[in-house]
Amino acid sequence: MEGQGLKGIRQIQTHPNYLQSNSTSHKWPFSAVAELIDNAYDPDARASNLDINYESFCSGPCLTFTDDGNGLDAEGMHKMFCLGYSHKKDIDVPKHLAVGQYGNGFKSGSMRLGRDAIVFSIKNNTKTIGFMSQTFLENTEAATVVVPIVSWNLANQIIPSADAEPSLRAILEHSIFTTTKELFEQFEKISEQMNVHKRTRMNSERVKGTRIIIYNLKKDASNRLEFDFMKEVNDIIIAEEYDLTHPAVSMDEPDDDSDIPKHTYSLRAYCSILYMKPKLHIYLRGKKVQTLFVEKSLSKTERDTYKPKNVQVCKPPGVGRV
Repeated sequence: MEGQGLKGIRQIQTHPNYLQSNSTSHKWPFSAVAELIDNAYDPDARASNLDINYESFCSGPCLTFTDDGNGLDAEGMHKMFCLGYSHKKDIDVPKHLAVGQYGNGFKSGSMRLGRDAIVFSIKNNTKTIGFMSQTFLENTEAATVVVPIVSWNLANQIIPSADAEPSLRAILEHSIFTTTKELFEQFEKISEQMNVHKRTRMNSERVKGTRIIIYNLKKDASNRLEFDFMKEVNDIIIAEEYDLTHPAVSMDEPDDDSDIPKHTYSLRAYCSILYMKPKLHIYLRGKKVQTLFVEKSLSKTERDTYKPKNVQVCKPPGVGRV
């Protein structure tokens, strides 16, 4: 059925194919990963710690992103999935500028990495799940993008809404989790990560944060996974980029003398130079990423201050995200 807009005018709908089309803005997979890191870093979430992991579920390998930020309730989750919506420019946190501005980062980033994403979040004594899935939309022959969202209170009682029950059924029928018990176990992993980083047992009412699971990960032209999780136990490698930069080197003997920058194929190296002034601790597969200040690592540096005419404020150029 066509949606009705203002005074009966038909709404423009978003066809499910748009999720794939939109994701092609990221030719390089690490730029897609950066979108998800930025969402944890930005001042609306204000996470202190982010864990990026490889995990395996029944569908195969998955990428997970678990943070201890402010979390999302049902309304916040719905807005996050809306294409083009962003309130980050209205958030004023001293010395912490938002990276995201256009309301497209999560959608383009997650769908670039895999076909399906399920999001678990805890905020204000509520637990909320959102499910953006190209597989689900194809299997149900959806005419427009539909994102099931459902919430519970801390007693695991579903919070009534017009679409709560249909959304829960859709998640259990079409996601990698088939029971509510399995869903609640993912909320527990948010608590577990907070306990690890805070080094204390958190009261359930104080737990907050978000966990993203991306599955049906993208494959390359050779029908192998784009990411290699086996070369380095504490890293995630872009398989094709690694092969191009190490053509004569075996998997067991990495070439440390390669002229190609390691951040082109190593997620750990990439994360180490992502921000100029990091406010977020990133843990990749259980090991903390050590920040590399690019400017300080250069053997020779030269500073040039650009002074444009007719501009009152001039800021010197920088490297990486602010």
